[in-house]
Amino acid sequence: MRALEYGLAIIAGPFTSHGPPFPLGAAQRNCHSSEEKMANLQEKPFWEPGIYQLETSDPVLAGPDGIDNLQGKQLANRTVHLKDRVDKLESGEQPSGNAAKLSAARKIEATGDGSWNVVFDGSRDVSGQLTLRDSGVAPGSYGVVTVDGKGRVIAGRQMTGDDVPAHDWSKVATGKPTTLAGYGITDAASKDTGNRVRANAFRASKGLPTGDDTNSGFAFGSDGDTGLFADASGSSANMGTNNLSLHIDSTRVFQVSNAGRVWASSYGFLDDKFASKVDTFRTQGQPVDKVDWNTLLEPGVYSIVDTTFSGLNAPPASYFWGTLQVMRGSPRGSVGGVTQIYTTHGGMAVWLRTAWNDQAWQPWQQLWHSGNQVFSSLIEGNGYQKLPSGLIIQWGQGSLTATLGLPSGFTTALFATGEITFRTSFPTVCCSIMVNGNENSVSGQVQEGYFWVGGRSKEKATIGYTQAFGSSGAGERTAFDWIAIGY
Repeated sequence: MRALEYGLAIIAGPFTSHGPPFPLGAAQRNCHSSEEKMANLQEKPFWEPGIYQLETSDPVLAGPDGIDNLQGKQLANRTVHLKDRVDKLESGEQPSGNAAKLSAARKIEATGDGSWNVVFDGSRDVSGQLTLRDSGVAPGSYGVVTVDGKGRVIAGRQMTGDDVPAHDWSKVATGKPTTLAGYGITDAASKDTGNRVRANAFRASKGLPTGDDTNSGFAFGSDGDTGLFADASGSSANMGTNNLSLHIDSTRVFQVSNAGRVWASSYGFLDDKFASKVDTFRTQGQPVDKVDWNTLLEPGVYSIVDTTFSGLNAPPASYFWGTLQVMRGSPRGSVGGVTQIYTTHGGMAVWLRTAWNDQAWQPWQQLWHSGNQVFSSLIEGNGYQKLPSGLIIQWGQGSLTATLGLPSGFTTALFATGEITFRTSFPTVCCSIMVNGNENSVSGQVQEGYFWVGGRSKEKATIGYTQAFGSSGAGERTAFDWIAIGY
């Protein structure tokens, strides 16, 4: 173990040289005496990015730029840099970059037209409410206010008529109402989009017209003497009226008196122009359920429903909804006849009966039904004719084909059957069918036989033919004509 003093560097421990050995005398000549005065490193206020690490391969080298002084210089530069920053912070030359709070809290406040203050030490945000100074004006709504130079309301009062300047109507450009309601007038009649005026009641002055400038009655436009007028000749000029009259150009053409008398300019009073007593033919409504039809004597039209037929003396109709007309030849209680006509709503059936002096009723008779509404027909080879009585006549043609046949001189009768369909169905029944043969499909051959009618319905019938003699064979056709009668 040995030690070597080399300048300011002291190396202790084993030493391995990585270069050629040098004489001790040369090393001694480069060494300073321990008694000589030592020099200081040159410091700079600079923040070194890192501190150098001595390596085992570094030579021992002192002096200002020696490798042995590099670490010291770097640390010294950092120290000077930090000291310089601290000195500037202490002197106030350099403000703190991120101070947490003030060393002592401070009060911040505002005065004048409002008061406000907060205590602030920088550690957190603070806020406070600003209180405005009273302006001296009582709270409320004012039409006119006084504002000072700072925008404060310092006085207020309500508007008076003198505050509204006078303006010519033509100078009002906007906001002009076009209806009475727009002016706040609610007690006047107004017109609708069709220029029609409606109100609960209209009032007009009484008095007869004297000309176009008449200001009484209900007149038309500028034609003031054409309209409806009430005279002032009653028991009271204001409250009583004898006559209400219609005038055209001041001429009375129609009048009704307070006694109910009617007067017309062409006929005078119409009392004797009307029949003195007339039974009104009017709507009587629906009779009560189960009514006796003999008691339906008031002239007019009655509405009949199914429950009406529950009563006595109803017509034998099959449809129970319709109308009943009652007609009288004289007022009730006097000698005369009465007629009842019932018309169904379905089926178009009409029933009639009559009586004398409200009694001795005749039986109901059916006058009309849908079957004879139109005398319909179909005139052709297969057709029909409907008669007013309800009888229907139908006709047509048909043919049958033999299914069996033997040579001439056969001993067994042949027969065939087929159906005919009527052109229109009989509403009730087919009463009779007549059939007549008219053709043999094999010319020159002679047949003897007869046609017959099997089953029949309202829509069709079965026709048969039996051949008693002849030479017809299988597959030959026998034609016929037919007529059917029913209703």
